[in-house]
Amino acid sequence: MITEKSATSVFREELTPINWIERAGEVYADREAVVDGSVSYNWREFRGRSRRLASALRASGLEKGDRVAFLAWNSEPLLLAHEIAYIVEHSGSSFIFVSPDLEPQLAAVPGDVRRIRLGPEFETLLASGSEEPVETWLEDEYETIAIDYTSGTTGRPKGVMYHHRGAYLNAMAMVNDLKLDKDSSYLWTLPMFHCNGWTFTWGMAAVGCRSICIPKIDPAEVWGLFARGEASGFCAAPTVLI
Repeated sequence: MITEKSATSVFREELTPINWIERAGEVYADREAVVDGSVSYNWREFRGRSRRLASALRASGLEKGDRVAFLAWNSEPLLLAHEIAYIVEHSGSSFIFVSPDLEPQLAAVPGDVRRIRLGPEFETLLASGSEEPVETWLEDEYETIAIDYTSGTTGRPKGVMYHHRGAYLNAMAMVNDLKLDKDSSYLWTLPMFHCNGWTFTWGMAAVGCRSICIPKIDPAEVWGLFARGEASGFCAAPTVLI
């Protein structure tokens, strides 16, 4: 029987790539999610660490609408210190995660931004969190999921605001275009932000494939990973290919 109410009701779920991490923790639980040097995690472990980080940040005072910054090695180019201070201040970040060897570049960052060093301090924060599912704060898929900054070629860096729906659809388009699947192994040589890298961070969770992280671009290491069959694809600037 179709009532007037049921005939006009529409089921709707907000599009967000965050759901892919939750799904990957179930569907691809024992498959390798990320390899970073001698450290690796499967998708179940990766999901657990994501939940721990989210719950620990909330317990530390993070509220809906707050911004969290991240400064760590992923590719060769470095931001200048004054640009980093500008980005942190411009984005309104409350927390910043930083690789210890890059911390001197935060000299001009306001002191009220809480710093969390990657390594033991980061792991201690994770240990304080819970692996139980974290209730989402998302109310609308057009809410901002991240602010990624350009290099500022023609002036100050520009913050590019991505919403959940846009990140979801861009990532799905990339997965379909490059035919990524659970057996793919993507090697990171470009930054995990903006146009290229940003879609991979989410799309790989959608299909349960593997990330291979290297801190700096070493041609011998890059091509060695391909020669040994450990990497199946990557995206790179022309200088890496020369």
